[in-house]
Amino acid sequence: MEFHLTPSGSDRSYRVWPSPESIPEGMVQEARDHVLELRGADGADRAELTVEGVSLQALRSRSPDSARWLWSPGFNAGIAEAELRVRGRVVRMEFVTDPAAGKATRETFDRMVGDILSDTLALLSAGGHRTGLSKGVGTRPPPLARLEYLRSRAERIADTVRAIDASPRRTLVAETEALPYWRARAATGTEIARSVATSRLIRDMNDPSVLPAALRGHLPAKIRKTVRRSSLDIPEHRAVKACLRHWGQWLSDAADLLAAAPPEGRKSGAAARIRAAARTLTSLLALPLFDGVGDAAPKPEATPLFRHEPRYREFMRLHEEMLLGVAPVFGDFLDLPLARTHELYELWTYLRLVRTASAIGGGFVDVSRLFRISPGNVEIARERVEAKTGRITISFQRSYGECWREAAGVGSTSRTMVPDIVLSVEGRAASVALDAKYRVDGGVADAMTSAHTYRDAVVVYGSDGTHPLFAGSFLLSPQRIDPKGDWKAAGSPARFFHPAYRAEFGIGAFSLPPDAGAGVLRRILEEAVAFVGGL
Repeated sequence: MEFHLTPSGSDRSYRVWPSPESIPEGMVQEARDHVLELRGADGADRAELTVEGVSLQALRSRSPDSARWLWSPGFNAGIAEAELRVRGRVVRMEFVTDPAAGKATRETFDRMVGDILSDTLALLSAGGHRTGLSKGVGTRPPPLARLEYLRSRAERIADTVRAIDASPRRTLVAETEALPYWRARAATGTEIARSVATSRLIRDMNDPSVLPAALRGHLPAKIRKTVRRSSLDIPEHRAVKACLRHWGQWLSDAADLLAAAPPEGRKSGAAARIRAAARTLTSLLALPLFDGVGDAAPKPEATPLFRHEPRYREFMRLHEEMLLGVAPVFGDFLDLPLARTHELYELWTYLRLVRTASAIGGGFVDVSRLFRISPGNVEIARERVEAKTGRITISFQRSYGECWREAAGVGSTSRTMVPDIVLSVEGRAASVALDAKYRVDGGVADAMTSAHTYRDAVVVYGSDGTHPLFAGSFLLSPQRIDPKGDWKAAGSPARFFHPAYRAEFGIGAFSLPPDAGAGVLRRILEEAVAFVGGL
């Protein structure tokens, strides 16, 4: 019995169980249809398959001992867990789905999760909070997104440490060794004289005349000679060793917590994957690199070797990323598998904009409605989420009910609406809606409906009539595009990203890929603020 996956548009199938075959990166992509097939199984016609808890509808099979299903990951990327039930047997598998072309690579996807953690800690600091973090795994299972992020870092750490082991830096260590006099022919007069007090004297039967006159033809039976040997016991290797031991134990403890959690609070394969990552790190301690290396604290310092030598510098970078991963940041948006990419993109976009706004507004940001802080950890709030810096307020998934039922008359003309991000400026009546859509190409054009809906349906309702609340309504997409020329001549969705199109209609899209720099975020924020009248 075997289970195979055939990627969309490919004639080649790959075995995913048993003995999974390596599937090239980019073959299994989100928002595409893939065929899953069970082969050589008795009772295949009664087999059931679920992916991420969703039962798939079976296709017509080719033979009585086979079964086929059509699987579309939707707008998701990462690890999808599957469960096959056939003749009372349960087989669990994993499918690794890559982002659609033009969105992100696996590395930039990991970076997006790291940015969420980094922005959380930076905003806490900007808000004046000094709560202690990273003090152990605690008693609460870490969110799956954090654990998957750490797992990917562990693989890179292993590659980096093995590269260091292949050609490590060494130091010369001076050691004192007691040698028989006949083996210490290169001993200096100082070494011989120093050995007189610690060894019995014997008469030199060779040529007493070459000895110092004070020894009267005698030699110490053992001469304490200084020998310089090459050693791996340097501060950098001690720090690497301590970090590997610390991270391995942290991941092992996290896997135990996840395995002990109630079934509804864990994913079936997550604990095993994290435990495997822990074993990967601790197994590195057996490398020759750590022979004779002493112990130290898991806190590498920025020594010249860590700053300038590429392999050691890469370890230092990964150490900083691991510190983000083990920081106890919780929240509903992180407590999900990486397969639900679009939800992570929404949170990432919001925190990126808040952090950028804090830089524009002078640094201090009121995060009292953004985070719930308790001793030792911080949780990203789910309801009434907003952050204020200077005159700018940025709300996340703010709900707008029917306008006639709202006390301030601000709401929807039809049903409850929840744009991802709402930006407003103190003293300005209008706001701007920013809807994070993890889509590219045709998916952007389809998503423009939501931009129209928010701009047209969310209003300020009062005795003087009805006025639109949003001066602009825009999508945020990972689409990589540099619009040029006349937007009227551009096709869809390129025209939506054109600045002139946004200025003309107060609607459109901004390009915000997961590896976008601070300059891109600042331009988006400045243009959004300009639509409400500026600061």
